[in-house]
Amino acid sequence: MIHDGTIKILHTESSAGWGGQEKRILRELTGLSAPDFTLSLACPARSPLALEAATRNIPVYPLAFRRSVDLRAIFTLRGILSRERFHIVHTHSSLDSWNAGLAARFVRHRPRVVRTRHLGGRVKNKLVYSLLSDCIITLSEYMRRYLAERKGVDARKIVVIPSGVDPAAFVPDGNLSEFRKSLGLSSPGPVIGTVSILRGKKGHRILLEAAARLRQEYPGLKVLVVGDGPGRDNLLREAKALELDRTVSFLGFRQDISQILATFDVFVFPSLEEALGTAVLEAMAAGKAVVASRVGGIPEAVVDQETGLLVPPADSGALAEAVRKLLQDPDLRQRMGEQGRLRVEEQFSLNRMLDRTAALYRDLCNGRRRQAGDKHGTG
Repeated sequence: MIHDGTIKILHTESSAGWGGQEKRILRELTGLSAPDFTLSLACPARSPLALEAATRNIPVYPLAFRRSVDLRAIFTLRGILSRERFHIVHTHSSLDSWNAGLAARFVRHRPRVVRTRHLGGRVKNKLVYSLLSDCIITLSEYMRRYLAERKGVDARKIVVIPSGVDPAAFVPDGNLSEFRKSLGLSSPGPVIGTVSILRGKKGHRILLEAAARLRQEYPGLKVLVVGDGPGRDNLLREAKALELDRTVSFLGFRQDISQILATFDVFVFPSLEEALGTAVLEAMAAGKAVVASRVGGIPEAVVDQETGLLVPPADSGALAEAVRKLLQDPDLRQRMGEQGRLRVEEQFSLNRMLDRTAALYRDLCNGRRRQAGDKHGTG
């Protein structure tokens, strides 16, 4: 399929949540533009991603994905792909990957199927990767190795394109002292926090346990938890049980992440599994020293002892000790924050991610899929 005109891409996403995965999709939708690309989105109506895309004039096809083989979704997607003659369908979660992959097989002009594996957990069924995808994007070398070596996916189909963020978007503006007051940060104590969807694998319980340890030494400690999700009620109960009601603030879903990060002394990311960690990259772009779990692809983003400190997962004692070390050494925090921002600018910029993605799309449309893995890797 030799192609030298505008490439039409349909992104699909079955998730109705909001986190690093959805942020990356939105950045891909808005970052690649005409005349080289036209991009659209199929996802659940009224989901945060659908609303964010619509405000940016991205065409959105409202579509629910109820199960792995959802005939209504398959036939709806087949109609969209056939009518609009998309060249590529780019899938992101399990349900939409199954349904879009199947739909593409029933389209006469047969669009290419790209599947991004955003998560760092185990893959239950490799068929969607082996049979229904022409190319698989992973966010880290860790996930590339996992799919190729442990799940037997053809390594030639796998491309590593790390997530990217725009460092310029993480420079705070306005009156930070007034903003701090709006968050209840009127006392002079240290501020630590995290940004992620509230679910078990993100390790918030470990953060709360570490906060309970740290509060004994830092009575004025404040912990900001940004994000929402199915684990919220359990975490509220856990915080109350640990008598952290006045220490921890659950801020919910927020748009002003740059401003919130600016109030942190240390960014904490206690995830139990992670493909890379978009929130970690955002914190580094904001010039914050990071304490994170040594799991999955996180060590590919955070350089231990240079841009932050890595600790064993699910170890609240080690997490508390690492945070304590940074709170006690402002100069070290500043050096790590500066090195982290520089690392994002050099290795994890938004432009770098978009350039690699655009090159991959062009190669797929011009029949060079088998070389894609070598050409767009982490180097």
